[in-house]
Amino acid sequence: MQAQAGFEKSNMFQTLAKTLRTQGVIGLYRGCIPPLWGSGIYRSSQFAVFEAVRVIGAGVIASTTRAIIETPLEFAKVRRQTQQTWHLKDVYTFKKPLIGPFLTSGIAATLAWWIVWPLEYMKCQIQSNYGEKVSVIQKMKIVIKERGGFFGLYRGIMPGTIRSFLANGTSMVVMQFAQRKVTELG
Repeated sequence: MQAQAGFEKSNMFQTLAKTLRTQGVIGLYRGCIPPLWGSGIYRSSQFAVFEAVRVIGAGVIASTTRAIIETPLEFAKVRRQTQQTWHLKDVYTFKKPLIGPFLTSGIAATLAWWIVWPLEYMKCQIQSNYGEKVSVIQKMKIVIKERGGFFGLYRGIMPGTIRSFLANGTSMVVMQFAQRKVTELG
């Protein structure tokens, strides 16, 4: 519904009501098969590649693999959701510069990610029930004291940086492409 004509001025509840009224419950699931298959394939690919190589390069290769697999599936999903046809040859077309938006978005998002990384690290510690059951502040003090000082809160930053840069850079390029296409379609 995000890109379908007739829903531009509807809020979430109006869109839900209109979809249920015109298409029934099945309309809520239109276009769900490509992401279901895609999710299984690209997540399996990421883990398989990561376990096989297990170096920093594995993160880059796994993310690239995911993007290559996910792109046509997302393209197919959006086209089917908007009741359009799609062809695989239309998935990878490059008419506008990609490097500028990719780099700017990747760098900006990654710098922001670095700022909040200690919170992400602590969230993972809490969600995994790692260590003693104490408050977040106490847990943070333990990490700082026992795991390398303040920089202990930045454990795992490199894979997170690679993922953030690639995911957010790619997202910006795709978003700009989608905005252009929506504008062209009117």
